[in-house]
Amino acid sequence: PKLDLIASLVVAIFIGHIGWSFTWSALKELADTTIEPKQIKEMSETILNVEGVEGFHNLRARKVGPRSVADVNVQVSHLLSVSEGHEIVSWVAKKLIEDFDDIDDVTVHTDVENDMVNAFHSNKLERLPLRSEVTVELEKVWGRDSVFSSRLSMNLHYHNDKISIELFLPEKINSENLKQDLKSKAQAIDWFQDVTLWYS
Repeated sequence: PKLDLIASLVVAIFIGHIGWSFTWSALKELADTTIEPKQIKEMSETILNVEGVEGFHNLRARKVGPRSVADVNVQVSHLLSVSEGHEIVSWVAKKLIEDFDDIDDVTVHTDVENDMVNAFHSNKLERLPLRSEVTVELEKVWGRDSVFSSRLSMNLHYHNDKISIELFLPEKINSENLKQDLKSKAQAIDWFQDVTLWYS
């Protein structure tokens, strides 16, 4: 009888162990689990090796069932066009999926500055003006009939709570003096950073 009891206990423990192993595996399949620190480091190196990437933050990766997903904020130059910045972060996603077999979904957010430093908080309601307001303010200081009115196009670069202006003009007119004059008049605007002139 004692041997039967011991044998029964051994069998029960063995069955319990197998049952727990299956249960734990199933739970891991259903739940999100974090990626190993070593892989996070390797992913960081992959991101920084992509041309045009100036930095990144908030890299998060987790397992969802047998696969892994990742998301990251990638910083590019604020002087790039929107389409070039988008192409750079698309390459980041491509390289992560190619270099790591378990990763099949990557979400990349594009930043032009480190928003971990310049974080937007809910109590910071003041934002930089958009194009229509910028145009009105520049017309006030430069004049509606100035060279500003003859512009072919204008680019706005938002960086470090300031706006730099790029003006594309039809012809070159005393460019250095004109630039200094425009810059001097615009210094009264609190968001103004600089002006660059281009000619067709």
